[in-house]
Amino acid sequence: MLLLSFACAGTPAVEEAPKPAAEAAISWVQVPEGEDLGAAVAREATKAREAGEEPVAYLGAGWCMPCVIYKKKRDDPRMVEAHAGVRIIEVDVDAYMTDVPAAGFVTEGIPFWVKLDQEGRPDPTRSLDGDGWKDNTVDAMAPALTAFFAL
Repeated sequence: MLLLSFACAGTPAVEEAPKPAAEAAISWVQVPEGEDLGAAVAREATKAREAGEEPVAYLGAGWCMPCVIYKKKRDDPRMVEAHAGVRIIEVDVDAYMTDVPAAGFVTEGIPFWVKLDQEGRPDPTRSLDGDGWKDNTVDAMAPALTAFFAL
C-alpha cells in the first residue's frame, strides 16, 4: 500500500478578512470525490480547452493554511486577473491521497499547480508550489501565479 504525506508549502501570514465574492470569478471546477482521478482531470481539461481556457490542476487540502488563504483570496481582482484564460481543476489531496501519484502528479507539498498536456495529464516540467512566493498575500501570490500561467 502506498501512503503519501503532504506538507504545506509557503510561509504562514496573517490575512485580513476576505472580501465579498466578485461576480467575475476564476474559472474553477472541483473533481468530485470518488471518481477516477486521471479520467476526471482529463475530462475537465478537455472541457477547459473547448471553452478556450488553459487547464491547470490545483492540489490542495482544507487543513493547509496556504491553500485556505489562496482559496479565500481568489475573488480579489488581482487574483482574478492573474487567472485570466485559465481553468483551475481542483483536486482535494485528502479525497485522492493514493490516486495522486497514479494519475501522474509529482509533488511533495501543497498548494501545488501543474499545467496539463493535450491528453489532460500533468506536465511535471510546468508546475508551481506555494514556495513560489514569500508571503501568502495577494501582493505575493498574484504576480507569481501570473508569471506561472504565462509559461
